[in-house]
Amino acid sequence: MPRLLAAQPDGPLGLGNRAMLLIGYGAALRRSELVALRVADVVNHPDRSFEVTVRRSKTDQRGRGDAVAICAAADPDLWPLRTLYT
Repeated sequence: MPRLLAAQPDGPLGLGNRAMLLIGYGAALRRSELVALRVADVVNHPDRSFEVTVRRSKTDQRGRGDAVAICAAADPDLWPLRTLYT
């Protein structure tokens, strides 16, 4: 994962790519679930974890939605929220 993150370009596009990669990896999301996320679907918690709402997935065809928790990584470079708010 670190090599994939390092390959992203500098600037806003690279930051967005890194954040999406880390969120997708941390929440074990499928591509379709990842690209359907909105900023409002990410909720930050005070304990350095956050929650991602997946509105529709392959196993949730009715679109009831599901919340997926992502805990802070031990390595700060692999922490999705740090990348989002950089």
